[in-house]
Amino acid sequence: MNPRFTILLPTTNDRGLLLPYSVGSVLKQTIADFELLIIGDGVNEYTRGVIHQLLEKDKRIKFFDFPKHIRRGEPNRHQVLTNEAKGQFVAYLLDRDLWLPNHLENLLRLFEKGNFVSSNYFKPLQTGDIRYGYSHASQHFVFSAVAHTYEFYKNLPFGWRTTPPDIFTDDYMWAQFMAHPSYQPYFSGEATLLYFKRGATYPGIPTHERVDELTSWEAKLTDNEFLKAATREALQALLDERAALQNDWIRIKGKTWAELIPFLRVKLTYALYSLKRRLDYAKKGQ
Repeated sequence: MNPRFTILLPTTNDRGLLLPYSVGSVLKQTIADFELLIIGDGVNEYTRGVIHQLLEKDKRIKFFDFPKHIRRGEPNRHQVLTNEAKGQFVAYLLDRDLWLPNHLENLLRLFEKGNFVSSNYFKPLQTGDIRYGYSHASQHFVFSAVAHTYEFYKNLPFGWRTTPPDIFTDDYMWAQFMAHPSYQPYFSGEATLLYFKRGATYPGIPTHERVDELTSWEAKLTDNEFLKAATREALQALLDERAALQNDWIRIKGKTWAELIPFLRVKLTYALYSLKRRLDYAKKGQ
């Protein structure tokens, strides 16, 4: 029988140190009916060795070893999905992210309402704090949170393809879904993964430093009390942000344009700074 889920996990270069953590989070899922397809994009010998060790431990894992592509190996992802995938649903995971054990279970519920779905995510901070993500509101979906039906993928005009240099790879892919007349999105507010940003500059946090981060957070994922506390903390942060927005509204209500200029200048400066950082990441192939 075919598995319910096909999970695509792309990796490259020296990420072998990270794979036991990301793959480990897949193997701990409450839904065990899946296949995990690891797509190599120019992995080094150490990473290749780690992957083969993982293959020996679990027959649900398969490895597709491709040379380094000019971007992120997008055509290779398409090739594997088209020729090898057997699942009814397709989910994705970055080699530096961690799924909570109920991630696939949550996605399965979402598929009752749509054919392109996404969970929410926790965003760990270097301070040790944790926040909820906002990907759904901005239409920039986090790679490790997204899933879709395999049938929908087969109806797309292109599928995964080489991304232009000034666009995020996953944004370029998700745009095909959103432009399709069969697009039926459904998103969850429940956070079921830890999303670790690449870092402030390209190519991001070195792998050996990322391992320390994953080691610390992986241990916390098995602690139910920690997860409850993290949820409370993230919700409180959302309430604090809502209160800040209300305070901003109170401050500007009834003001003249002359009185508003200093306030708006600060807000606009911050918004432009955030936009510039995102564009810089895109140009560097983030």
